[in-house]
Amino acid sequence: MNAPAPRAWTSPFCALLNDDLQLAQQDGRFSLSGPGCERAQRALAHFRPERSSATPSIAGQPASLDEAIEQAAQRLAASRQPLFGGLATDVDGARALYPLACATGAICDAAGGAAQLHTLRALQDRGAFTTTLAEVRNRADLIVCVGASPRENFPGLWRRVGIGEPLVAQREIVFLGGATEPALDGLAGVTQRSVALSGDLFDSVAQLAALVDGRRVPRAARRWPNWQRNCTRRATPSSCGNRRSCPSTAR
Repeated sequence: MNAPAPRAWTSPFCALLNDDLQLAQQDGRFSLSGPGCERAQRALAHFRPERSSATPSIAGQPASLDEAIEQAAQRLAASRQPLFGGLATDVDGARALYPLACATGAICDAAGGAAQLHTLRALQDRGAFTTTLAEVRNRADLIVCVGASPRENFPGLWRRVGIGEPLVAQREIVFLGGATEPALDGLAGVTQRSVALSGDLFDSVAQLAALVDGRRVPRAARRWPNWQRNCTRRATPSSCGNRRSCPSTAR
């Protein structure tokens, strides 16, 4: 019997939500074809061909699936603000859950919610600005990775932003406080360098923001190489229009 043809698939295993992957299945096991993603491959390896042994229950007592769905529907209809916890599902499962949560006024709390709150707290405290993969792919000639390379958590990032492709003639990638990546060596039009921190990570980013804003930071200017002065020449105000608090280092 021939194995099913690979199908388009969106990976739920990192924040990139890579949607250019092809998922194949044979003998109950999953694999990727086409562009690879090490993180997705590792996650898929945990899935086994055996079907789940979990059975529906109501108040701890075994029940049929239809009975459990009926009971759940009744309880949701009677609830003012239900809580959906865990959310151990894939992208299709999350998309199916969303309209149900909207219809019932539910709160969704993922098992990894504590990690997600770090970004929300930073947004509440200082504000933030974002970009898109397409913007980076088509425009960024300078990319500054603060603290470490993003590839450890997002293996497909460089592919998604077009590193090594001729969309931007020359790209410079700077790792502030982290090592360079051997995988980027030799790519056409790509240079990379590692820059040591000046103090701790907070001090280094604060000094960089000051230099981008045109203020003098003699110690940083002496210690850091020419890329930082180039950075200040390239910088433009962010979309929020507040150059002092939100300098942009990629264009």
